[in-house]
Amino acid sequence: MTRNRKLIINILPFLILLLGLLAVGYCLYKIFSKEGFVPGSLVPSGSDWIFTPTQNYFGPVSLSYYLTDGFNTSAPNTLNFYVNHVLQTLAASPIFTSPPVLTNSNNIPISYTFNGSQLVSMANLSGGEPNQNIGYIVITNIGQVYSNNSQIPNGTFTTTPNTTLISLLAGSWPTTIQSLITSAGTYPISTQFTYNVPTNYPSPITVSFTYYLVDSNNYGTTLQPNSATLYPAVGPLTLTFNVPWIYQNPVVIPVSLSGPFLENTTFTLTPNQLVGSSIPGPGVQSSLVPIGIYLATCAPNQTMSNNGTCSETTGIILNITYLIVGGGGGGGSITAGGGGAGGFTTGSTSVSTGSSYQITVGAGGSAGTGSNGYNGSSSSIISQTFNITMSGGGGGGSLSSNTVASNGLSGASGGGGSVCPTNTTAGGSGGSNISGQGFAGSAGSSNTSSGGGGGGGGASSAGFPVVYTAGNPALYIPTTATGGNGGTGISSNITGSLLYYAGGGGGGSNNGSGSGGSGVGGSGASHISSSNTYVNATIPTANTGSGGGGGLVSVSSASSGASGVVIISYLGPQMANGGIITTNGSYIVHTFNVSGVFSL
Repeated sequence: MTRNRKLIINILPFLILLLGLLAVGYCLYKIFSKEGFVPGSLVPSGSDWIFTPTQNYFGPVSLSYYLTDGFNTSAPNTLNFYVNHVLQTLAASPIFTSPPVLTNSNNIPISYTFNGSQLVSMANLSGGEPNQNIGYIVITNIGQVYSNNSQIPNGTFTTTPNTTLISLLAGSWPTTIQSLITSAGTYPISTQFTYNVPTNYPSPITVSFTYYLVDSNNYGTTLQPNSATLYPAVGPLTLTFNVPWIYQNPVVIPVSLSGPFLENTTFTLTPNQLVGSSIPGPGVQSSLVPIGIYLATCAPNQTMSNNGTCSETTGIILNITYLIVGGGGGGGSITAGGGGAGGFTTGSTSVSTGSSYQITVGAGGSAGTGSNGYNGSSSSIISQTFNITMSGGGGGGSLSSNTVASNGLSGASGGGGSVCPTNTTAGGSGGSNISGQGFAGSAGSSNTSSGGGGGGGGASSAGFPVVYTAGNPALYIPTTATGGNGGTGISSNITGSLLYYAGGGGGGSNNGSGSGGSGVGGSGASHISSSNTYVNATIPTANTGSGGGGGLVSVSSASSGASGVVIISYLGPQMANGGIITTNGSYIVHTFNVSGVFSL
């Protein structure tokens, strides 16, 4: 009878295997482990045993075993061997999306930027060493292809931090791995890559970026400049993105022509002379369309040379004419006087290019509300060497609590006085004027029920007095008074139109209002007896510096004074900026309705 034999195998230092070694009849085996780690497995296969190392384990293995027949055992025996390491190469498949794009204000792409870390993270990696660390990008090819096979213009690739500039042709570059590795093809994983889109590209562009991912430790291998084998490496992988074509309107780059151009002589202008380095819409052939031929002019502070070139000029003396009007005074509130006009002046002086003048336009004074009207503000032209100021007009006086008459306020032209509450006392006096700027206002009348306020002064005359209409005591008809008219203003055609400025405001009255001076001052408030209607004072013409009309009662209010104005005129061409610029024949007119700067 054949004895059964058994092989007991002990794998040290971690695992003890007791295995039955197959004999003629039968096999009995057991497995033991000391520390729980199994460096491999042993599986019977017929009369053989197959040892398989544990995944990713390499190193020494020791097998210890003895023979037994079921009754007796042999002495132990040990078998040692070494599992060698085999480099595991990574595999990858690209899962790219288009890189972030920077565009200009017209939504035209300027550049696309990505970094080495993104190239790794956007690749679907598998396999490889447990501690493998991608550390380098090796570029093998960069392609730039236009949809219409155009060869121009060329884009560039730049890298950061090395700022390597790779100039691209309208095809593929470079052609071999070797040519790139020996130049600038290997980059650290931290490198940032930027594709700079060519300016004015004529059609959509397809950009391809082909590369390998290389382990930073390289596992004992070296990148050989003359070898196309980059082991261990992942690749080749290709990042592809499209640059869309955005239509751009044609743009002409300004050009200047060099003379001389001779009188009575024809000459030819080439396209390059007319449009220089023009920018047509991409892929579009632009053509020149004439508009017209005009007399050439230069900008203010510039003169033109004989070859048509404009250049800055300084120190040229310019003779100007000016008109200045201060803000008009506001009308008083109750049976009140009209507001006085703002100060008025005209004149001329010489200024030089390269200088500037501060222009102030005075506001009109507010109408009184249960009070006297308010004075207007000053208007002026001021520089370090030049200062002309016109004061605002005086406000109209107002009856106070039906008991006290008020005088008109003083100003460039004085405001009119208010009515007196009784027949025994004269009305308020007209406000005084500033010599050389305007005239005084007129006094108000007596008697509240039938009296009137005085007119405000104007630029050329004082406010007109109250007009009395005699009554008939026998018929119990009282004597009445109409509000005084505003003083007359002064006309000027400095703007090209004959206009009046600085008229006084009319006084208010129960028996007929005073008219505004020269049609530009505000008329006073009034009461229409036949219909028992109360009429508000009219508003003076804006930017004439005229006075506001006087009020009557709370339901028949006064009006505010008009704001002033500053106007400057000179013989063309235009040499200055500021204000509203118009022409009056050959003259340039700058009208300032609000404050500003007159600069040459």
